[in-house]
Amino acid sequence: MENPATNRRSEYNPLRSLFKKWDNLSKNLQKYPVRAPILLPDLFVCADRGVEFTRLIDELNEFLLARKNLMDFYGDVDHFDFFLNYCSPDAGFTEIVRLMNEVKAAAGFRNHFKGIVHIGIDDWIGHHDETYFSEFLSYLSENSRNWLIVLSVTDDPDRHDGIEEMRSVVSMFLRVEHLQIKLPGAEHYLDMLEGMLEGYGISLDEDARKAMLASIKVLRRNRYFSGEFNINCLADDIVYTLYSLPGSPAKLLTKADLEGFTASSDYIKRTIIRMQKKNMIGFNN
Repeated sequence: MENPATNRRSEYNPLRSLFKKWDNLSKNLQKYPVRAPILLPDLFVCADRGVEFTRLIDELNEFLLARKNLMDFYGDVDHFDFFLNYCSPDAGFTEIVRLMNEVKAAAGFRNHFKGIVHIGIDDWIGHHDETYFSEFLSYLSENSRNWLIVLSVTDDPDRHDGIEEMRSVVSMFLRVEHLQIKLPGAEHYLDMLEGMLEGYGISLDEDARKAMLASIKVLRRNRYFSGEFNINCLADDIVYTLYSLPGSPAKLLTKADLEGFTASSDYIKRTIIRMQKKNMIGFNN
């Protein structure tokens, strides 16, 4: 009998539609080989807060490595991440040089780098019409044949117009495909929590599942929810608390066992405060 939780985990694939398209491209290139290279478009990814960009890039990298005819990889690494810091017009612009150094490090002893370059550009929302941003995009366009460039921003209703205007500017320099990625539902994160607890031989009864689902819904509603990071912390704290009690820890948890982690608990309230403070001081997961 199929496990509904496993099905839900597999159903959430934010890159599914893109991979289906690129899989067709790969198959057609095998059947109808062409002399000229088929260049993949660069990507402009707008994702809900809490979506793990690092995991998205890892999945993208694995997919392209498996389809050997879509792009070339060359260097000490296949991909790397870069965050484009904002520089005001009256200050020097050092970000291109900094990126060049990252590319050189990625190439290693080889003379050039071919692979995926993921660049976070959140700092430039609202500044996309400034000269420095255009200079940076011009530099990217000069290297687009060797790199698959993934530009990412965190979606925010308050900045929607700025994100759309930025995407238009990016399209003037790069051939981009736009991806809008939404955060999965609370049930997905409950499945994730249960999977983490299973590693310690712990499972939840039905009332415990409902209680944890309610807690996750409270966390997920917060704009600073960090997806897997917060769920991982929740699982770690549940196991730590359980295993710190005298005697043998319970293997099937009830709602009473998880009283300290319910939606109205101090733990959930403190977690939300930490999420907000973490964002205010600029930490990134």
